[in-house]
Amino acid sequence: MASRSYMLTKLQAGVDREQVVSAVQSIEAIAEVVFCEPVVGAFDVVATVETERPVEEITRIIQGLEQVENVVALKVNHLPARDRMWNNFKAIPITTGK
Repeated sequence: MASRSYMLTKLQAGVDREQVVSAVQSIEAIAEVVFCEPVVGAFDVVATVETERPVEEITRIIQGLEQVENVVALKVNHLPARDRMWNNFKAIPITTGK
């Protein structure tokens, strides 16, 4: 069964715009990466990974890229299907102010 995780990547200090673009392109080139985008904050790049392999393997691949300082993998815990409120939206009575 495939697993999904979010990779939070911190780049080395002092990287310029072109190096950020290069890092994003390198991460996007990994087959298991389905989404990758630069962000502002404690991390510089966030990527969504879907893989049959252990998430730790993909983490090591990203960690080995040039300009990468650190990678934190947030594994997704798959939950059983739940009934969402909006599935029953039509059953919610609508009141008017009249």
